Amino acid sequence: MQVRAFAAMTLRRAKNDRLDAQLIAAFTALRTDTRAAPDPRLRARATAPAISPAGAPGSAPPSTPPPCRRPTAGTSPSLPCANASPNAASRTSRP
Repeated sequence: MQVRAFAAMTLRRAKNDRLDAQLIAAFTALRTDTRAAPDPRLRARATAPAISPAGAPGSAPPSTPPPCRRPTAGTSPSLPCANASPNAASRTSRP
Protein backbone atom coordinates (compact mmCIF):
# COMPACT_ATOMS: atom_id res chain seq x y z
CA MET A 1 0.00 0.00 0.00
CA GLN A 2 2.82 2.42 0.82
CA VAL A 3 4.61 1.63 -2.44
CA ARG A 4 1.42 2.40 -4.36
CA ALA A 5 1.13 5.77 -2.61
CA PHE A 6 4.81 6.45 -3.35
CA ALA A 7 4.20 5.69 -7.04
CA ALA A 8 1.29 8.12 -7.13
CA MET A 9 3.37 10.79 -5.40
CA THR A 10 6.24 10.45 -7.88
CA LEU A 11 3.82 10.18 -10.84
CA ARG A 12 5.14 6.76 -11.84
CA ARG A 13 3.15 3.79 -13.01
CA ALA A 14 4.64 0.31 -12.97
CA LYS A 15 3.61 -1.44 -16.17
CA ASN A 16 5.87 -4.47 -15.87
CA ASP A 17 8.02 -6.31 -13.34
CA ARG A 18 11.20 -4.40 -14.19
CA LEU A 19 9.60 -0.98 -13.65
CA ASP A 20 7.86 -2.29 -10.55
CA ALA A 21 11.18 -3.48 -9.13
CA GLN A 22 12.78 -0.09 -9.80
CA LEU A 23 9.89 1.65 -8.09
CA ILE A 24 10.12 -0.59 -5.01
CA ALA A 25 13.91 -0.10 -4.86
CA ALA A 26 13.51 3.68 -5.00
CA PHE A 27 10.87 3.54 -2.27
CA THR A 28 12.96 1.41 0.08
CA ALA A 29 16.02 3.62 -0.49
CA LEU A 30 14.08 6.65 0.77
CA ARG A 31 12.65 4.95 3.86
CA THR A 32 14.39 5.98 7.04
CA ASP A 33 12.32 4.11 9.60
CA THR A 34 13.12 0.51 10.39
CA ARG A 35 10.98 -2.11 12.01
CA ALA A 36 11.98 -3.91 15.17
CA ALA A 37 13.24 -7.46 14.80
CA PRO A 38 10.56 -10.06 15.53
CA ASP A 39 10.51 -11.64 18.96
CA PRO A 40 12.59 -14.86 18.85
CA ARG A 41 9.97 -16.58 21.04
CA LEU A 42 7.45 -16.26 18.21
CA ARG A 43 9.71 -17.83 15.56
CA ALA A 44 8.26 -21.31 16.17
CA ARG A 45 4.75 -20.01 15.52
CA ALA A 46 5.82 -18.27 12.33
CA THR A 47 7.34 -21.43 10.85
CA ALA A 48 4.59 -23.84 11.96
CA PRO A 49 1.71 -24.37 9.52
CA ALA A 50 -1.42 -22.52 10.54
CA ILE A 51 -3.73 -25.35 9.48
CA SER A 52 -2.77 -29.00 9.33
CA PRO A 53 -3.73 -30.77 6.10
CA ALA A 54 -6.79 -33.00 6.17
CA GLY A 55 -5.97 -36.54 7.20
CA ALA A 56 -2.67 -35.56 8.81
CA PRO A 57 -1.82 -37.28 12.09
CA GLY A 58 -3.32 -35.33 14.95
CA SER A 59 -5.92 -33.56 12.85
CA ALA A 60 -9.49 -33.77 14.06
CA PRO A 61 -12.18 -35.26 11.83
CA PRO A 62 -14.64 -32.76 10.35
CA SER A 63 -17.60 -32.13 12.60
CA THR A 64 -20.95 -33.27 11.26
CA PRO A 65 -24.36 -32.44 12.66
CA PRO A 66 -26.19 -35.27 14.43
CA PRO A 67 -28.67 -37.22 12.30
CA CYS A 68 -32.31 -36.14 12.39
CA ARG A 69 -34.64 -38.24 14.49
CA ARG A 70 -38.40 -38.19 14.46
CA PRO A 71 -40.05 -37.75 17.83
CA THR A 72 -41.47 -40.96 19.24
CA ALA A 73 -44.85 -41.30 20.90
CA GLY A 74 -44.96 -39.53 24.24
CA THR A 75 -42.01 -37.21 23.56
CA SER A 76 -42.08 -33.59 22.56
CA PRO A 77 -40.72 -32.64 19.15
CA SER A 78 -37.25 -31.13 19.22
CA LEU A 79 -35.82 -28.36 17.12
CA PRO A 80 -35.37 -29.16 13.43
CA CYS A 81 -32.05 -30.71 12.47
CA ALA A 82 -29.36 -28.73 10.70
CA ASN A 83 -29.43 -30.98 7.66
CA ALA A 84 -33.23 -31.01 7.31
CA SER A 85 -34.90 -29.14 4.50
CA PRO A 86 -36.27 -25.68 5.33
CA ASN A 87 -39.86 -26.85 4.86
CA ALA A 88 -39.44 -29.88 7.14
CA ALA A 89 -40.16 -27.91 10.32
CA SER A 90 -43.40 -26.44 8.97
CA ARG A 91 -44.85 -29.74 7.77
CA THR A 92 -47.64 -31.27 9.81
CA SER A 93 -47.92 -34.97 10.34
CA ARG A 94 -50.94 -36.74 8.97
CA PRO A 95 -52.74 -39.47 10.96
